[in-house]
Amino acid sequence: MNVIMPAEAPLELFKCAYVVMREKNMRLSNLVIAYPQKGFQVSATDICLGMMGIDRQEGTGKNYEALSDVMQGFRCQSRYAFLTHLPTQLLMCYREVDKTVLAIKLFDAFDAFRRNFDDQFSLTDKIRERHTFTEGGYRTICADSKEAFLTPEDRIALFKTGYQYIAFASDNTVGVQKTVHRHCPSLTEFAKFAKLDPEIWFTHRFGHLVITKNSRTPNLSALELCELLQDFLRQKKSVADAAE
Repeated sequence: MNVIMPAEAPLELFKCAYVVMREKNMRLSNLVIAYPQKGFQVSATDICLGMMGIDRQEGTGKNYEALSDVMQGFRCQSRYAFLTHLPTQLLMCYREVDKTVLAIKLFDAFDAFRRNFDDQFSLTDKIRERHTFTEGGYRTICADSKEAFLTPEDRIALFKTGYQYIAFASDNTVGVQKTVHRHCPSLTEFAKFAKLDPEIWFTHRFGHLVITKNSRTPNLSALELCELLQDFLRQKKSVADAAE
């Protein structure tokens, strides 16, 4: 079985090929690029993409013209819904004469987008019932569930989506982390404002993280720490407003 698609295929057909080849566990060697000046054969088991106007023997090769048709045919709409979010302009990012090489690069991009897409939905589930605050123009989330705590990778992903501070709890560890990309008030200042006991709390020297020390029982919950952070940011804004 092969997947056959025209050499000048739009991104829609590359998406179709991706779905078919992932569903059938096919290799790139099963992808056949049809050029106008070269002959090719189509067997009864082959799947053609975007080739409705090409003469073929009756009963040879099933043809799909759109991604929606492929997903409906394979009953996999939910698994590949992320492809509908990829703009057609994505194809303009690649200038490959060899269409097989182009397919490889596009499939890698689809895989990466799928991972990021899945990660984002996973984060949404984790933060759905968490407390979110906006104080002093800074967006803060308190992820205080020990059953579904946020990993460092989760926190980095949340910073990319617009949070500046994250208060979190993990096992016996409680802390606040701030994004390193913005000029936000330092957590070193926050630790002084909140009068956090240095015997219990550790502050990163650049003020990006304040966290309970190993083997120390935190004397504040993540939510309590987050509420202190809101007071701190509110005070910082008041001082800045007064200075203006």
